[in-house]
Amino acid sequence: GASIKDIVKVTYFFADIRELPEEIQIRKEVFSGRPFPVVTAIQAAALGMPGLRLEIDVVAELNNV
Repeated sequence: GASIKDIVKVTYFFADIRELPEEIQIRKEVFSGRPFPVVTAIQAAALGMPGLRLEIDVVAELNNV
């Protein structure tokens, strides 16, 4: 039941951290009009599959009141 507006933290795992500026541009588009989530960017020696350039982990906050 979560949506992108519920995301409060994003962790990016890059194969090449030099791709971070491109990600920042995309993040500005995706999260425009609302506060940005907390972000951590990490360069990883290897990701989950050969050839994978980016893995993303998100935390969303749901207010089920």
